[in-house]
Amino acid sequence: FIRRTRCTNRNCSVMAFVAIPALNLRAVRRLCTGRGGSFPDNWKAEVESVKLSAQYPKNRSAKSQRRDEDSEGRPPEHKKKGRLEPTKEAKKALFLKRREEKLEQFVDEQRRQYVRDASVQNDTQEDLSKSERLHKFMSRCGFASRRSAERMILEGRVTVNGETVSDVGRKINPFEDEVVVDNKVARLMDLTSWVMLHKPTRVLSTVTDDRGRETVSEFVQGLGKRLVPVGRLDRDTTGLLILTNDYSWVHKLSHPSFMHKKSYFVTCRGHISEDTAQELRDGILLPGEEEKPKTAPANVKILEHTKERGEPVSKVLITIREGRNRQIRRMFYGIFHEVITLHREAFAGLRLGSLKLGESRLLLPPEIIKLKTSSGGKWEKTSEDELE
Repeated sequence: FIRRTRCTNRNCSVMAFVAIPALNLRAVRRLCTGRGGSFPDNWKAEVESVKLSAQYPKNRSAKSQRRDEDSEGRPPEHKKKGRLEPTKEAKKALFLKRREEKLEQFVDEQRRQYVRDASVQNDTQEDLSKSERLHKFMSRCGFASRRSAERMILEGRVTVNGETVSDVGRKINPFEDEVVVDNKVARLMDLTSWVMLHKPTRVLSTVTDDRGRETVSEFVQGLGKRLVPVGRLDRDTTGLLILTNDYSWVHKLSHPSFMHKKSYFVTCRGHISEDTAQELRDGILLPGEEEKPKTAPANVKILEHTKERGEPVSKVLITIREGRNRQIRRMFYGIFHEVITLHREAFAGLRLGSLKLGESRLLLPPEIIKLKTSSGGKWEKTSEDELE
């Protein structure tokens, strides 16, 4: 390279243009000050060192030599410039792989816990004479709900040990008797599944519909298991909905008495004032339920006042701990503000996040634990109830 430098040697006080191939700035400084001699002497010594370095190159690894051979004759644009950032697809693939690994670890732990559980060991080894109603067993196996299972028994579609059964109250031993439903052997499902769905509008929160309308079960058919929704969302309401085949938890998570937190984004007609919002916070009497108590205290935050199609509207974030029939819509109807759109953003500590409309995903083990350990019972205001 070419460098304009000043010689600091006492015997040389001129400005010099130095042109030395394969030398860096440190080598140029050595020309002037490093060897203690004059500039011409330092020049000769440095050139000789460069020749020796070219004649006797340093030992390099085979990988470095191959890289040098591969890069010979290539234009500069083919050389790597810094670390390459992974693409969006690679990041997504890595995330999915890690999630699958976590799920496998969780499944293995559940299997080990199933074996270690003393109650399960008693059921499988000592208390084999324990009986169970046939329709309940069919529901646990994922064939249908208990009421639908009773109809299947009355229609003669169920056999126990080769004998057709028509008695709804028939009891069986799950560990000894063989139950066949529509030529399929009924077996208890070893593992449970928990799914989060971003429910679209015009979709029913049920497994089947006798009128042929679209249901949430059509969005989770790829899992091959009968999943039931935890709670319900109105047909015109969008947002987070949990589905599972762990039926023992459906009642604990959906019944209003357990008072799990549910957060909604509400768009309603008219501008809501702070005084009106305070009425919702303190609780109101729902229309048509004047003889019943007021709604439980709620958290209400007015997000903005705007206009849509020339009409004033308000956007509100509200969190409740009850689950009465169409409660949010009726609460806003009670303060004379009609709900335009309703969207559930969070349920029992879980948030919808970036899940797109109509998509679903399996819950991660930490999310399942958080769902099962979410607070319930009597309402008490805490710091967590303060909305951000």
